[in-house]
Amino acid sequence: MNARRARNEIDNFYREVLYDGSKFRYPSLQEVGSVWLKLIQRKEKEFIDETKRVLDAIMAVDENQLCDAMATIEGFLQDNLYSERLKRFVEGVERKASSYGIPCNRNPGASRSTDLANAAYQCGVINLLRTARRNISTELQLYSSSRRQQMGFSSLMTDTISVLKKDGNRIDGIKASVQSGGIFISECTPLIESGDLIQRKMSNGGEETFEVIDPGFHEEFHGIPAGYQMAVKKLGIPEAQKAVQHISYNITGHNARINQSSVDNSTNVVNVNTDAATYIMALRSAIQEACFSIHDEQSALDVIDAVDAQFQSGHPKKSVIAALLAALPNVANVATIVTSLLALL
Repeated sequence: MNARRARNEIDNFYREVLYDGSKFRYPSLQEVGSVWLKLIQRKEKEFIDETKRVLDAIMAVDENQLCDAMATIEGFLQDNLYSERLKRFVEGVERKASSYGIPCNRNPGASRSTDLANAAYQCGVINLLRTARRNISTELQLYSSSRRQQMGFSSLMTDTISVLKKDGNRIDGIKASVQSGGIFISECTPLIESGDLIQRKMSNGGEETFEVIDPGFHEEFHGIPAGYQMAVKKLGIPEAQKAVQHISYNITGHNARINQSSVDNSTNVVNVNTDAATYIMALRSAIQEACFSIHDEQSALDVIDAVDAQFQSGHPKKSVIAALLAALPNVANVATIVTSLLALL
């Protein structure tokens, strides 16, 4: 959205280039350049926020994933993608001047002023991009360090539990530590509330069911990750069966299903792959960075929205996604990203 807003601002500058028969009105190059400089600053924050959001959805983040994320971001923050933009804008203004019969070199003083403005712009772009890449790298390194510390706590979570929510949702595959004094989870998701049920399958084939009395949620504190220290009540077999039967399940997770002494007629819904979310984010950025008209850019983004909707549906169809992706323009890293997306299916 920020790239589109910047494009609209630049288009407005082009529209303001006018000749009234006696005077040709040039735009302020300082104001034009500031549009792209501000865009770089906004993109820095967007990349940090979006990358953390995607990585937060991954249970375990390794160095390769962080390096891949940084390499993708750096690809969209290369000097050559921004350094020539003011120069191309000036060339467009000169073409418009020529259409009015005004020689581009009529005013040597204006040419010198243009050269100075362009030099100042390029210097500003290079400095901002260098700072943005450094800041993003630093943020991701801090993120990596924090996640490694969290993984240290996670290594103590040797049990795998399921949360049976009162509203009918079931969340499987949560790492926890089930002890006589309670149940501990070193994550702040999912939301666990009093009255929810916790089930643990044991290696001997048995199963335990607990009712949550007090979730005991605590925020992050001095390196201790946010999580739950639950006070629970262990249910006997009849009591557990009765409590479970009163829940209508809406389960999540790849190929997750429930079969309680019955024929399995369930239909699975697969959650959106976090890799797909990363590639879709990269696709949007690639399209927004390309020099398209507003109409062409919006058409491409609409296609990407349709691809995103396929993955969000939980049962993406490869034939539909392939047809949609084939409609995208072959620019920048689009072909590579498309290949990676299709490989997920």
